[in-house]
Amino acid sequence: MGSQLSYIRRSRSTQSLDKITLDENELRFLIASTKMSREQIIDFHENFLRDCPSGYLTKKEFVKMFKELYHNEDLNDKADKFCEYVFKAIDANSNNLIEFSDFIICFSTTTFGTLRDKIELAFKIYDLNSNKRIDKYELTKVLDALFLFTNLANRERKDSRTTKQQVDFLMKKLDKNRNHVIEYDEFYNGIIEDEYVRSILIDKMFNS
Repeated sequence: MGSQLSYIRRSRSTQSLDKITLDENELRFLIASTKMSREQIIDFHENFLRDCPSGYLTKKEFVKMFKELYHNEDLNDKADKFCEYVFKAIDANSNNLIEFSDFIICFSTTTFGTLRDKIELAFKIYDLNSNKRIDKYELTKVLDALFLFTNLANRERKDSRTTKQQVDFLMKKLDKNRNHVIEYDEFYNGIIEDEYVRSILIDKMFNS
């Protein structure tokens, strides 16, 4: 997902908000970047425009649509925080607007993506300040929000560890060079090598 999000877009300083049609180049890019057909992308785009006639999603609109896509639309406002973290991760231009290509690539990654794709997206979500490292505070904030979003806080878990205990475990397990942060290689290798780490950081995020 990281390489997909770094796709060079048209500058929004020269792109008006009424530019909402998919041109052929963008359509080809989306076909190559997702596991969706031309027809599926066009249909998804039409539905997207019904909800967002401007062609862009605000944070509020994204939270509503994200919850509906993952069948959590009835969750209360406390569950919105995780959606906001996802929004921040895919808001490539950091202007509080998400265009269709950002949204559909995120949807494709969470639904059809490879494990590597999901790891790249998950790292961006956990890395709240976008400094390419995850600290204990960020890990705690995102896991708390994730458990609320998926309703896991109200379910019986496979183990009795609290969020704090899980965070302590993950920091000890993944922070190989003991610099008090988790870097991407540590994050990636930990998920690949340990099924329990994967179950916390990836499976609960994408398989809820």
